[in-house]
Amino acid sequence: MFRSKLGLSFSLSIISLCLTTVEPTCSKGCDLALGSYYVWTDAYTRLVAEVSGNSVNELISYNPGTTERFILSGSRIVVPFACDCIDGEFLAHVFTYTARSGDTYDKIAKTYYANLTTAATLERSNSYPANSSIPVNATVNVTVNCSCGNASVSEAYRLFVTYPLRAEDSLESIANATNLSTDLLQRYNPGANFNAGSGLVYIPGKGTILFCFAFHNSVLGLRVIVVVCAIVQCYGSVSHNSRVIENESARTSFKVKEKRLFISRDETAPIGPQVHCSD
Repeated sequence: MFRSKLGLSFSLSIISLCLTTVEPTCSKGCDLALGSYYVWTDAYTRLVAEVSGNSVNELISYNPGTTERFILSGSRIVVPFACDCIDGEFLAHVFTYTARSGDTYDKIAKTYYANLTTAATLERSNSYPANSSIPVNATVNVTVNCSCGNASVSEAYRLFVTYPLRAEDSLESIANATNLSTDLLQRYNPGANFNAGSGLVYIPGKGTILFCFAFHNSVLGLRVIVVVCAIVQCYGSVSHNSRVIENESARTSFKVKEKRLFISRDETAPIGPQVHCSD
């Protein structure tokens, strides 16, 4: 009798284990997320558009001041992409990259994808040997994590920027540049070390932004500064070490650095594509 009960109990345990399901981490993604993309030396607009899966015109539309022939190295722009729920486990977008001569996982992650992903992530997603050159024209799956928000934190923010941290970043500098509280940034990024100099954080944004950029020209021998503005419903990168002048009555902030001008008409939407100008 004892053995029968033991056998029955064991069988019920097996059945219980078989019926137990693991809850998915995500159930759906969102149509739009943005990646903060650090433009490396020798990059050009068409190449950045290609690796990010965008047309040149689409990339330009998110980054006023960038043109088909001009993109400022050492600046941050944004690249738009869909944020998908991958196998019910995590939110990300999988880009398709065609390998060039001399490419390695490390070079693809750090250069072409501006640390939006890592060599270790590429190794897990592809079958090419690590620490060696990838065959020319080979297809590489590039997984970039993203966020669609967290209703338990706030339902006010609908669009998120995947932001690769750099050495100059800190929680306070990002909070100041985005006009967000350090508490809000931490709640959207639990456990993240904003001073690490590497890794990803997710920066929320909302609202409409007015972007302006200036360029110099010579008219009849006079130096003329022309300012062009556009209203864009999107968000972008964070500028560092900017001088900020605030006009509370107009709810307008100006951030100026090396002939760069960014104007936000909505302090609840602090993140916007930076606009870069040159002589």
